[in-house]
Amino acid sequence: MEHTPGPWEVDGPWQVETDLSRFGMGERRTDWRVHGFIGKPSRTIAEVGGWKDRPNAEADARLIAAAPELLEAAEEILDVSGYRLTQDRRPGTMLEKLLQAVEKATGGE
Repeated sequence: MEHTPGPWEVDGPWQVETDLSRFGMGERRTDWRVHGFIGKPSRTIAEVGGWKDRPNAEADARLIAAAPELLEAAEEILDVSGYRLTQDRRPGTMLEKLLQAVEKATGGE
């Protein structure tokens, strides 16, 4: 499984007027977008909406934008450490947690 290559960048905030009064949500929200750059124009990777009850929208967008670099660094650490090749895996260790995160991001590949 391939992801859109990095770097990804955060774009925003974007003020969005909504009319969802039937759901009790007719108000302004702040959206943040994460873009990957493959040629022109850029490609939207994710949109994170910031309702009143979602004050972490910008932080979430920034974490998503850092994903390609974090994955690359995690894979390098696992390769240098040789942890993927070892039979002596220890649950709960930092390297095991790192391996599980990489497998989650790559679909176990």
